[in-house]
Amino acid sequence: EYDLMYPGWQDDQFTPEQLFLTAVDDALEQRRAHKVDKLIRQMRAEQKVVREWADEQAQQQHEIASVLRQVADKPKAPAGK
Repeated sequence: EYDLMYPGWQDDQFTPEQLFLTAVDDALEQRRAHKVDKLIRQMRAEQKVVREWADEQAQQQHEIASVLRQVADKPKAPAGK
C-alpha cells in the first residue's frame, strides 16, 4: 500500500519524520474529505425537509385560496331577511 502512495519510501528517500508527516497530512486530508461528504449529505437531507415543508405550505395556500373563492362567489342574502 505504501509503495503506491509513497514511491521510494523503502529506498530511504524519506526520513522517518517526512514519512510520518506525509502520512499525517494524508490522514487529515481524508478526514476533512469525510467531514465534507457528511456535511453535504446532511445539507441535502435538510434541504429535502425544507422542500417538503414548502410544498405543504403551497398546498395549504391553494386550499385556503379555493375556500376564499367559494365564499366570495356565494350570493349574499339580502340584509334584514
